[in-house]
This record gives sequence, structure tokens and C-alpha cells, in this order.
Amino acid sequence: MIPEVNTIIRFNENETYALFFSQNDVPNYVRNLTSNESKQIIEANRVLYIFQNYFSRLYEVELNLWEFAKVADHRYSHNINPKSNLLLNDISVSLVNANRLCTNFINSWRSFIELMYKQVSNGYGGEKSMEFLEIKKFTKALYDENFEYRLLTGLRNFGAHYDSIISGIFTMNGVTSALFSKDHMRDFKDFREKEVFRKDFEQLPNQIDVIPVLHKGMEHLYLLLNKLMEINKAYFLKYSKVFLDMPDISHYENLGFGKLILSEPLYLQQLPVAVAKKVIDFYKNPVDFK
Repeated sequence: MIPEVNTIIRFNENETYALFFSQNDVPNYVRNLTSNESKQIIEANRVLYIFQNYFSRLYEVELNLWEFAKVADHRYSHNINPKSNLLLNDISVSLVNANRLCTNFINSWRSFIELMYKQVSNGYGGEKSMEFLEIKKFTKALYDENFEYRLLTGLRNFGAHYDSIISGIFTMNGVTSALFSKDHMRDFKDFREKEVFRKDFEQLPNQIDVIPVLHKGMEHLYLLLNKLMEINKAYFLKYSKVFLDMPDISHYENLGFGKLILSEPLYLQQLPVAVAKKVIDFYKNPVDFK
């Protein structure tokens, strides 16, 4: 299958591009595109990839949270039989697995935020743009007002450079907790040297349950996505309409894009007409992710 949105293609004014009709994955040449049409389509394709990629990456974070919750809430035996099991008891295996999935979630959580910064910076002219400053102000408020957001930013480095995050998994009265030690937290300089965390230490219990922290972090990403969609509204709608305003494109979802090599059409990819329609529908019927 040819990917719906591809960012590899770059506009070259010295090349001629063409429109294809794809049937049963077989491309059929329709017509040549003008230079202006080609340039618009390639740029719109890049922007719609950004829209689609936000939801793909968000889904990755959600999957990591679901996988972690499954392990933390149900200590199940899995089918694989790694050699390391010879030296680990069942509790140790459970901890290793929980820490692995917790780290996966935190890494994907942070990667989503970094992707967001990069897109807004690139899309609006750098880190001094009004849009970038708006999203930075929004994330700073999340950091200042939410211990969970602060903790997740620190736990990424803690897990990567210091030690495993979760020291124990316990169930009491049907409620499971995955615990992170406050003393262990104090030992790590990223926590110890920041004044905001020194204030947190005064209010924290000796053992911090990581499970609600991760769920709260997921809620923060939904808030960020709402903000991103608000900031990018004109940007995404503008490039979606590139496809929907071309009459021989807007009525089809199986049109492809390519170029002519020595007068022979070379099919490159399917046009993201379906994604363009989703963008329009998304803003007509907004989804509140909070």
C-alpha cells in the first residue's frame, strides 16, 4: 500500500508533475499539473502530514499508557521466556516490565511535546513568533501549576541516567500502586537542585504512586492538543482547501501524484484528499480532548 501522506517529495520547478487515478493500486495517468498546482499540492501534502502525525504520535502515547496500566494492574505471566528469568523472581520480572513500559510512556510523552515545539517553530517563523510564544506560555503554566507535569519532565532524565523509576508494585483493597521513592528522588540532582522540587518535597508522601501521575500526564497532552489545533486552525484549513478547491481532485479519494520522467509518468503516492476532508470536518465539529 502507498502511504496516504508522504513528506519525502520536494518541489522542483524544473520537473513536470502529473495527476493519476489509482484503481486496485494500479496508477493511471490523468493529466499534467501546472507548476503552481504542483507547488501547492506538495506544500499541502507536507502540512497535512503534520496534522496526521499529531494523532499518530498521540495514539502511540495512549498505547504506552494502556500497556503500562495492564502490567501495573495485572501481574500476568507472558509467553516469552527470556534467559534473564533464570536470575529474576516473579516480582523482579514484574518490576522490570513495569519500568520498561513506564519509560516508554514518558519518552513518547516528552517526544510529543518536542514535536509540537518543532512544528510550531518551523511553521510560524521561529521561536520568537507569536504562535510559539503562545504554546510556550501554555506549557509553562502546565509546569508551574501541576506537580505531575513537573515530575514527568524530571523522570525522563531520572530513568535514562540514574535508576529505574518504580521500586515496588502493591495492591491493597483492589487498588494497585506503582511506587517511586521520594528519597530516591532527592538523590537525583535534577530534582534536588531545582527550587520548585524542593518545595514539592515538603508536601509529598514518602512513596509516590506513579499510576495517577501518568494518567494526569495524558490529560495534559489532550489539553496541549486542543491548544495546538486552535493555534494551527487557519494553517491546516488553508492547506486542506488546496485539495478540496481543485474540482478534479476534490470528488475523489483515490487520486495520486507523480512526475514525468522522459515523458513517462512515474507514480509517487496517493494524494491525502481523505485527510483534507477530515481536517475540514474536525473544525466544523470540534472534538474536545479534555
